[in-house]
Amino acid sequence: MLGKLSRPDEQVAREDVGWASNLQLLAWAVTISFFMSTEFVAQPFVWRNWSIAQVLNGWLLVFVERLLVACAIALCAVAVRCLRPRSRYARIAGFFAAVLFGALLGEGARSWFDALAGIGNGALFWADVLHWSLVGIAVAGILACWRLSLDYNMAAADAAAADLRARRMAVAAELDALRRQIDPHFLFNTLATIKRFGQSAPAEAYALLERLFDYISATLSAGQMRQSSLGAELELVRAYMDVCAVRMGPRLSFVDGVSEALHACEFPPLMLGTLVENALRHGLAPLASGGTIWLCAERRGATLEVRVTDDGAGLTHDGGSGLGLSNLSARLELLYGKGASFRLESAAPQGTRAILRIPYAHAA
Repeated sequence: MLGKLSRPDEQVAREDVGWASNLQLLAWAVTISFFMSTEFVAQPFVWRNWSIAQVLNGWLLVFVERLLVACAIALCAVAVRCLRPRSRYARIAGFFAAVLFGALLGEGARSWFDALAGIGNGALFWADVLHWSLVGIAVAGILACWRLSLDYNMAAADAAAADLRARRMAVAAELDALRRQIDPHFLFNTLATIKRFGQSAPAEAYALLERLFDYISATLSAGQMRQSSLGAELELVRAYMDVCAVRMGPRLSFVDGVSEALHACEFPPLMLGTLVENALRHGLAPLASGGTIWLCAERRGATLEVRVTDDGAGLTHDGGSGLGLSNLSARLELLYGKGASFRLESAAPQGTRAILRIPYAHAA
């Protein structure tokens, strides 16, 4: 686990960031000087009247002069940053002062060297200072807009990440509640059946109690896992269906068509049980005649497809599709992103089919 930096480490990190920014300023000064010096070689008369060696020497002289002024401005900006002005307005004022003073200092040094060489032109001094000041302010404005754009994008990414974390926490809380919750009506009806069998058929009552214990144990165990297997989820579903079969008798039929070769596939905990419970509660239970639930699974390339089909009331029944399905799609999106899908459709000649697709992978 990553911990917070201690205060000495934070100080070192800030100093590293400060020196990196200062080096970036100097790098920008060199880059701007280079591009401004290319103005010299873009003049046609230079190539008509001078040799290549003379052109290169002239360009080098212009580049050094531009570099002298640009580095003076950059060093003044670094000096202002080292003063660490607190307010935004103080930083802006300090930057403008650094640009102006750096332009004066650089142009002054360049004019002094030109005067020593006998090629000075004092009349152009203030024009060059103004030129450099405008260039510095323009470049700073471009960099500031670029930095604001980066900060905005980072803030938007942080907000999206925070929203995703909040959604994960919400779905995890709902899943935790689902793991800890056993339908009280289901439990009450099962215990009532056990009590009734206890007087007339003790062996059946014991068998039902044992399957109820298996179901509760498997449900609670699923709460300790972030990922399960298709085989483990099938065991939970079988225990649930065995209990329901004793209560409903011949009204309920369950067909398990999942190949044993797929039992080792990864599968989200309690999701298969949610689909089967929804088919039973909203598909078969409303019908006096009951019905059948078919469970199938197959691998389709890199995808595992699971289908839960019933011949019950269908999608048009007033009972709806069940609260357990309301967050199932959200769980899939958080677990697999666009790599998973879920949909409900009508089954022929009647009933409902739930189709779940997730990436195929072996359970650890």
